[in-house]
Amino acid sequence: MSVAAEAMTLRGPAFPIGVRLLASVLVASLMHWAIRSLDELAGVRWTIWTGVGVVGAMALVVWSLVWMWRSRTGVDAEGIHQSWIRDKRVAWRDITQARLIAIPYLDGLITPRLVVRPRGGGVVVFHSADPRVLGAFAAYVTTGVPPIAAQA
Repeated sequence: MSVAAEAMTLRGPAFPIGVRLLASVLVASLMHWAIRSLDELAGVRWTIWTGVGVVGAMALVVWSLVWMWRSRTGVDAEGIHQSWIRDKRVAWRDITQARLIAIPYLDGLITPRLVVRPRGGGVVVFHSADPRVLGAFAAYVTTGVPPIAAQA
């Protein structure tokens, strides 16, 4: 990517701070409940696979929370990308349909998202809490023109 294209990249957090804090409180509450229940759980006959399942589920919950805090969404001249457990990327030229979903006045609690249908099928969802990135999403949905390419 050229220096000019790098300068036109918009990036921001994928999830609002309110969503990340709420998720953290919920995970902490779950951990607290699990620790308080250890005495009762110790009396239950566990198989190795039950233990693996419970530990695996908790690991997935914590891993998802970590990625909620780390995830960033960006738009550039190439397309849209979001870092996640498995990064998501769609080029502007491959988008056949796009919809911006947001609930007015609740965007701090319910993350706004761009839902795109790329060529070849499927659906890819990009979350964003950054007003500049959301503005680029809205501009694209309204005009069908990649917002970064329009500025170049």
